[in-house]
Amino acid sequence: MNWLTGRWENQREGIKTVEIWERKPVDEFQVRGFMLEGTDTLFAESIKVASKKRNIFYTVTIPDQNNGKPVAFKLTGNSGSELIFENPEHDFPQKITYQKAGPDSVLVQIEGVVKNKVKKSEYYLKKTRN
Repeated sequence: MNWLTGRWENQREGIKTVEIWERKPVDEFQVRGFMLEGTDTLFAESIKVASKKRNIFYTVTIPDQNNGKPVAFKLTGNSGSELIFENPEHDFPQKITYQKAGPDSVLVQIEGVVKNKVKKSEYYLKKTRN
């Protein structure tokens, strides 16, 4: 997962998406994610990727969702250039994928089933800083 370390950004339709991945000393990553429109923060999340009970979990906390409680997604796939995290019990998303799309770009896919319909969104992030 070291390839995700750094600052990643996307600018689309006046909205800037940012993810900052920092490796911590104890085989853990801290991630800050947010979306900006000008100077206004539209969305913010904190993510911790860490090992727990022999598994790796991507745990997301979004202050105004899920009563501010963290939601954990288990690592179910790691090819070295693609990471798949899943939580089939979560309302949306149930699956989060990070796929290396080049030396300085990553494709993020968020998907799940909502009201019996598959919902999927994807976006590219470009590395702007290590």
